[in-house]
Amino acid sequence: MNSENDNLKNRFKSRIGPYIMGFLISLFLITGLCLIFYNFFLKAPYPREPVENVEIESLIHISSQEEIQETREKLIEYIWGTKGIPERMPDQVEIDINDEQYNGMSDLARIDRLTINMENGINSIAYMFHPLNPGNQLIIYHQGHNGGFDLGKSYIQRFLNHGLTVIAFSMPLHGMNSQPTILIPELGPISLVEHDRLKFLDYPFHYFLEPISTTLNYIELNFSFEYIAMTGISGGGWTTTLYAAVDPMVSHTYPVAGSLPLYLRGSGSEWGDFEQTDPELYTIANYLDLYLLGAANGEQVQILNKNDPCCFGGTRHIVYEKIIHEKAQTLDGEFSIFHDDSHRKHEISNEALTLIIEKLESIQSD
Repeated sequence: MNSENDNLKNRFKSRIGPYIMGFLISLFLITGLCLIFYNFFLKAPYPREPVENVEIESLIHISSQEEIQETREKLIEYIWGTKGIPERMPDQVEIDINDEQYNGMSDLARIDRLTINMENGINSIAYMFHPLNPGNQLIIYHQGHNGGFDLGKSYIQRFLNHGLTVIAFSMPLHGMNSQPTILIPELGPISLVEHDRLKFLDYPFHYFLEPISTTLNYIELNFSFEYIAMTGISGGGWTTTLYAAVDPMVSHTYPVAGSLPLYLRGSGSEWGDFEQTDPELYTIANYLDLYLLGAANGEQVQILNKNDPCCFGGTRHIVYEKIIHEKAQTLDGEFSIFHDDSHRKHEISNEALTLIIEKLESIQSD
């Protein structure tokens, strides 16, 4: 009898054992997949809630038109090493070029290509998209770190559909822009393939802004636009914020997922490359100051994606939104934040594009 019981137990174990093992393996795999999905799609790489107990007023250093001018001059000198924004022109302007990747775009009359050469073999190639039915408004579109401005083709198309002339830029070292290798004394050859390596160069910030200022010198000489607006995504949003702070010629700006004050940031991708955190630059003007400079005598709408999987999401902006809005009004400007909860991507949503276009159309009707 014992022998028969033992045989039954052994047969039971041999049959049920694989099922138990299979169940445990399946449970392990499902748990792992759930954790991966949560970390990559639901959990943000940053704190979502606002930081309390920070005296925001003490972090703001601008309260008058005189302080605006003084701060801009200090920023320009730090960025370029000059007393004013350089007045140079693009090195080459090619009218009515053909680029096959933009064939088939509607409401497009022609594309001009502008090339801006800078020191150390670094260049910037910008495209000027002319609409078939132009108004008298120009918007600058600036791409971020993930590639060239061709990634913003759908945004450019929307602007063209509304009669806006568009100038598109990529960040330095991205898109069609060069990635030279330079020889640095005592260090040897350095390949400029990422922004952190630009900090080895003199005046590294001018590589981000000079393509824009140079192009606007050309625009001012050859066109008569009613106003110049600017938008950009991610690093392009950061560029929009910084450029608007130094050049009031760009009067209406809409940076998307581009920045938060440093004390509100998380780690990793949200902390950013060196240009986002340079101590000397942000001692001259921190991000709250930059927002005020960009809004003064114009308008800045900061667009933040609530559920952004990359950076600057959550609700942390609420701690400074009202204060910057009120201070901007004392400087003849407008500042607001559009908290975009319509999607879960690091991009400019349809809702944000609609907001930008409606804002620009309201300027035309005023």
